[in-house]
Amino acid sequence: METRQHEMKTGLSFYLRRVQFNPGDTTKNNTPVICFHGSGAGSHYPAWAPLIEGIPNHTSVLFYERRSLDKQNPTEAVQDLITLLDELRLQPPFILVPHSYGGTIAREFLQHHPDQVAGMVLVETGQETPTTYNELQYRRQILGEKPLSVIHANSLHRMPQNSNMDLATKKMQQKFTAEDERLKKAQLRLSSNNRYVRLEECGHHVVQQRPDVVLNEIKWVMHNMKTVDGDVQEYKVLLPDLGSREYNPG
Repeated sequence: METRQHEMKTGLSFYLRRVQFNPGDTTKNNTPVICFHGSGAGSHYPAWAPLIEGIPNHTSVLFYERRSLDKQNPTEAVQDLITLLDELRLQPPFILVPHSYGGTIAREFLQHHPDQVAGMVLVETGQETPTTYNELQYRRQILGEKPLSVIHANSLHRMPQNSNMDLATKKMQQKFTAEDERLKKAQLRLSSNNRYVRLEECGHHVVQQRPDVVLNEIKWVMHNMKTVDGDVQEYKVLLPDLGSREYNPG
């Protein structure tokens, strides 16, 4: 199954792997996955390709390359995405998989279109969401019982840790780590059906460094999605012990 790059007349670039289904075919999961990259210039698809290639072939995948950050805010990015989804005729609900700053756009989409979201995998997100609706989404538990996985890596991984480090620097790092964990875990309040994945030996760029972990969480979301009738959708995969909501992959 090939993922191809496309570009709209507006200059918006995206990669799409589309899967066509026969009407009434309920034997396979056909919920599209939308991936949102973090900040930075240039194409981000090469870094995501190994992950996207691992997503089951019977699933459509849209990798959304938004416009440059200095020309677009999250609201504009979501407006572009809605236009794109309409033109592509990709039908909701969607599984949202954002990394880093991409979480801001995914949360903006969730704020205005919660009924179009089937589940989420938040990869190293949480610091950038506007306060205007951050707490509101938590209080409302906006995802309800829809599956949510929060992946928290170690942003200070590979940073120098030695006995010569001054006390002020150590305290600053400890404070950063504690606040980062608080923000990551707060996102679990978006849904009552959640998982928290801690990656101590991985830096911020989880998609590149541990695509296997992200893929596993996408499959977990697929495994736990509910149908329109409220039944759990059948999707059998090999997963870590689902009895624990928090685990540390090897």
